[in-house]
Amino acid sequence: MTDTSRIEKLQTKCRSLIVERTYTPGFTISADQYNSLGPFITVLHVSYPAGANKIVSIVQVRTIGSDICVRDVLLDAAGSANAADYNVSDTHMIYAMLKSVIVGQNTIQCCNTFDYTNCTTSNYIRFTVTDTGDVQFLSNPSGAQIWLAPTGQTPIYQNKTTTDTIANLPIGDYDYILKLTNFKDYISPQPVTIIKDQIAIVGPINLIPAEGCIYLTSSPPGAQIFLGTTPATVANTGFVTPKLICNLDLGQHCYKLVLAGYEYKTGCITLLTGEGETTVDTLRELPVLTDITISPLSPTVTVGRTRSFSATPMDQYGDPFPAVVTWGSSNTYVGIINPDNGVFSAQNEGSTVITATSGTVNKSTIATVTTETPVLTTITVSPTTLPIEIGNSNIFTALPKDQFGDPFPTTVIWGSSNTNIGTIDSLTGIFTAIAQGSTIITATSGIISGIAVANVTSSIVTPLTQFGIFGNINTAAMILGGAMIASVMITKYQKVQTEQIP
Repeated sequence: MTDTSRIEKLQTKCRSLIVERTYTPGFTISADQYNSLGPFITVLHVSYPAGANKIVSIVQVRTIGSDICVRDVLLDAAGSANAADYNVSDTHMIYAMLKSVIVGQNTIQCCNTFDYTNCTTSNYIRFTVTDTGDVQFLSNPSGAQIWLAPTGQTPIYQNKTTTDTIANLPIGDYDYILKLTNFKDYISPQPVTIIKDQIAIVGPINLIPAEGCIYLTSSPPGAQIFLGTTPATVANTGFVTPKLICNLDLGQHCYKLVLAGYEYKTGCITLLTGEGETTVDTLRELPVLTDITISPLSPTVTVGRTRSFSATPMDQYGDPFPAVVTWGSSNTYVGIINPDNGVFSAQNEGSTVITATSGTVNKSTIATVTTETPVLTTITVSPTTLPIEIGNSNIFTALPKDQFGDPFPTTVIWGSSNTNIGTIDSLTGIFTAIAQGSTIITATSGIISGIAVANVTSSIVTPLTQFGIFGNINTAAMILGGAMIASVMITKYQKVQTEQIP
């Protein structure tokens, strides 16, 4: 075939070249339909928005050895093709133009300029493929109309309500409005961005009731609604949550939510001019016994001794629960326990499970009984610190305990580290303050001691210098500092009240 004839045939096909987006850099032309015309090179100019006149790349494709699928594209009068008809999934608007075809030494000029509007012979193949994504609006309450439009345009009703999904929206920013009867319109404070192949979730948005309306909700729903102007006047409305109640006067309104098996919930809200109110309450299940705590845990008790156990019933919220506990011992040979007060009596060496039970709930611990001889390990002195004035006395006490924490029978000897400050009776523990200062008090039995501190301060009362009452049962004279200052009548068994004279 001569070059002239091939040029003529190529000129007739100049407008029907196939452009296909691939997942490798660049674009390709499937030229299998031109194989019969012989080898040639095509030059393709490609551009993206914005502006078809912007050349992004030039791709040269040889027909020899091409393994690209042949796909004919039918252009409409505007030189466009619907990408969906050709399974094009790229998400850009693609403009392609066959600028020239080289055959041998000849170059066929299909279009001399890369200008869509001026290229009258139009060699463009224009795929308009739009990136899309979805959006879902959530509101409380649901069922609000969705008004939507690209940012800068007036939102229009989409024939969708929350919680519907609006699909296949071109990517970009959108303003929206949610509308629901007896609620204020919710106007988006900022646009929602639609992202390619993703679902944008907006909300949940709490809609604000209109003036004179209260929207009451609870979790779980279905609670009876009691309403009144004060807590004392609430009455059953016949409604259950969630519920919008309107035509209410401005001012205070109190409510109570009641649901079987749950603690009731109360509250008061105030309706102001311009908008209503919403309550969102979580109802708490009625407390039930779920656990029992035991003290002490895993104690060791000596044969012949006792140990008191205590139990605290707890509800599912970790709060004390009023319940009666019964005690039991799994091995009464080792030890028995009073079922009512939890006092355990150690009988023989071994271990036994101590259980506190209330209804179907129980908790256990292990009591170990040993024949180990108790020995004195600690002495606790009380009070640990004693403030006392000169001339006064007070008594210290000692509590000796063994290695099991039980009281240990022993005699302690008392002592004072500074007998100039105060002395203490070695047997009774009676301390007498002598002079201002501090002294360490010790209670000792064998090699074990306990200590306390006595802090002695001076007396704040100044004694009378010279005081006496002289006279018979009827009359007496009060002498102070050598001078008679008063006379008083004295009867049998009568106390005389005196005051220090400055």
